[in-house]
Amino acid sequence: MLAANATPPVTNAVAGNIDNSVVKIFSTVRYPDTYQPWTKRSPEDATGSGVVIEGKRILTNAYVVNYAS
Repeated sequence: MLAANATPPVTNAVAGNIDNSVVKIFSTVRYPDTYQPWTKRSPEDATGSGVVIEGKRILTNAYVVNYAS
């Protein structure tokens, strides 16, 4: 019997699903040029992490995909 504040043990099946849900995201970003707004700066590579969620979607931070292609 578990105590009220104890968490149940994680089984191997659940742990495998959690490990497979974390992904690395690679993107190419082109930020706007603040001195010449009609142009963009040179492309840069960006990386970050994300989590696969329901509906075949990925939850990540905005800096990873902001101005990305």
